[in-house]
Amino acid sequence: MWANGDAAGGGRRQRLMNMVRVTKDTYLPAMQNSLTQAKSSLRNYYYSLEEGEERAPTSAEERELQLICYPTYTRVGSDRQYVTQVRGMVYVQGQATRRNRLILSICRQLARPTATAETERELESVLGDDAAGSRGTVRSASTAASSASSVSTVLSAATAGSQTSQDEVLRDRLAGFLNKAVPGVAVIVDLLDAAGRQETLFTATDNYGQFRVHTTTGFQPTVIRATLDTAAPVSTMYDTNLIEDAGIGLISDIDDTIKHTGVVGDKRSIFCNVFVSGFNTWLIPGMSLWYNTLKDSRGVDFFYVSNSPFQIYPTLRQYISNEYPIGPMFLKQYSGNLLSSLMSSTAAIKLPSITQICADFPNKKFILVGDSGEEDLEAYIATARNFPNQIIGIYIRCCKSSMSDDPAKDWDVMDDLNSLIATKYFARLQQRSAEQKQKKPAPPVPAKNVQLSEEMKEDILRSKQIDSATDSVTYNSTSGQSTTGGTGPCPPHHAGTPKSEPPPLPPRAPVYPARTSLSDDGIFTMPSTQNDYGIYSAFFDRKADEWKERVTRAIGILLENGVEARFMFFRDPEVCIEDSMTKINFTAKRKSA
Repeated sequence: MWANGDAAGGGRRQRLMNMVRVTKDTYLPAMQNSLTQAKSSLRNYYYSLEEGEERAPTSAEERELQLICYPTYTRVGSDRQYVTQVRGMVYVQGQATRRNRLILSICRQLARPTATAETERELESVLGDDAAGSRGTVRSASTAASSASSVSTVLSAATAGSQTSQDEVLRDRLAGFLNKAVPGVAVIVDLLDAAGRQETLFTATDNYGQFRVHTTTGFQPTVIRATLDTAAPVSTMYDTNLIEDAGIGLISDIDDTIKHTGVVGDKRSIFCNVFVSGFNTWLIPGMSLWYNTLKDSRGVDFFYVSNSPFQIYPTLRQYISNEYPIGPMFLKQYSGNLLSSLMSSTAAIKLPSITQICADFPNKKFILVGDSGEEDLEAYIATARNFPNQIIGIYIRCCKSSMSDDPAKDWDVMDDLNSLIATKYFARLQQRSAEQKQKKPAPPVPAKNVQLSEEMKEDILRSKQIDSATDSVTYNSTSGQSTTGGTGPCPPHHAGTPKSEPPPLPPRAPVYPARTSLSDDGIFTMPSTQNDYGIYSAFFDRKADEWKERVTRAIGILLENGVEARFMFFRDPEVCIEDSMTKINFTAKRKSA
């Protein structure tokens, strides 16, 4: 009986174990797959819902298109025609989508002192797909999303209960990155003058929602009008900026040159400086005084070329117009990664704009001002190589922690670089100038054919006879009487009478072999003006060594191309005021000579 019970119990246990095994191997994976599919379907549903909301056309969609034009210039061409450049962008304001709310939330977290590296990675992940053709670009004007909720409304909803001053600044400066570029929009550009003459051009926005046109007119335009060729036209007008092909121009970087950004710092500090900090924290003491002095006293034209993206142009325009001379502004195309876009510093991005400016004004001399946090030195040296007769000054502002591995030695490295420039560049320029100014020796004056009278000839003959008689007189050493034609000893030397023989030479100094020094480890080393690897201190300054190599290469390029420019690393902009003014005055004096 017990045996049958045990057998029955064992059968039940076996069936239970089989059920557990089947559930584990079959039902649980199937349930997990079902949950994964449901999660994916739900995500796709929300994304498709956002896409549909953004693309849903309405009757008022074209009224939501926004148009912005960037400051450029008008110049006089070689044929005395006026050449004008027009640049702008068409976009719609961002909506209250889940993605935008997520971006704003992450940015608010990143602005806090407690932000972590994970927050940075999360923001980069969200913005990773923000490139042309992604959700950051509206397909066309006909499918542009209705923007019933503007960016400010979006952020207001996202930051309900947290309306601080910092949030307001953050919302305003992030707006450009949440807007949607609109490609394929027809744009009409009109150039007008006071007399009523007009030139009309037609163009369209590219994949980034931007447009750019160059036009030549026989009259000087005073006003530019850009209009979107849509059912509900959007238009903007602004004055032209005529820049003469003469005088002095200054091409300036923006970040860490005239505005504190901290490009050499960490990502969070850069983000806070750009999107949260007030204009008063952007100010760099002395820079606005330098620029405004050159503008007011010498009529210098200003051009701003920066690695900052177009999306923060409104903020930069407001800052520069408040503190610095206004001028054309050339920014870069947004790369799709917010933080990396702010930190990129390649010279190749700036060089095309700088080259175009110098080529447009071949008779203008330029001063180039940048900073040590980016590759401004390489960009400016390349410009000087391409336009050796136009570049008269290169000034590099030294940023903290960019010159040396030891921040306390930044200014020592700056002084070393300026000393290197003085000895290797300025001294060589002075030597060349002296060689060019050295005059050739005057040709010898030909002998004149002098006619002598008979009396003069007799006087010359008598003087020659007296000289020959004097040479034949000798002295008797014992009597002191002179005899003619004798051969006695020379008269004794008296005090006050110069000796006929030179004094004997001093003994030669002994010649020793070259000196050597003995190091602590018993290895002989030759003395050198440079630090030898065998006697380096424990601290090797990699940044300082790289700067010396960069400046040495720069000096070689400048000398090779015959560039005569002021070249300086500076900390205090007031030093540059007098230096640049002196160079400008010298350039004007040389031109008028």
